[in-house]
Amino acid sequence: MSATIITPAVLQGGELSYNFFSKFVDTFRPKERIAIEYKGPNYECISFFWGQLEVESGEKKTIIIEGPPGFCNATLKYLETTSRYLSIMDRYLIE
Repeated sequence: MSATIITPAVLQGGELSYNFFSKFVDTFRPKERIAIEYKGPNYECISFFWGQLEVESGEKKTIIIEGPPGFCNATLKYLETTSRYLSIMDRYLIE
C-alpha cells in the first residue's frame, strides 16, 4: 500500500490557507512530518486466534503531511473537518 504525500507544493493555490504570521514563523522552524491513517466508514478488521490472523475489508489509506509546522497543522485541521475517520499514527520533526 502506497502513501499519499501532501506538501506545500502539492496544495499550492488550493483551498488550504493559514495566516501570514504562521507562514512567517514557519521559515525559522524545522519541517515536520505527520503520518495519518484514514479508515473509511465501511472498514472492518476481524481478528482470529488472539490476533494471530487478521482479515481486513473496506477502504484504508495512509496520508503523509510534510512541511512547516503551520502548514501541517492547517492541513490536519482541514482533513479533520472533512472526515471523521482519521487517526494520527506518527508525528516527528525532519532534520
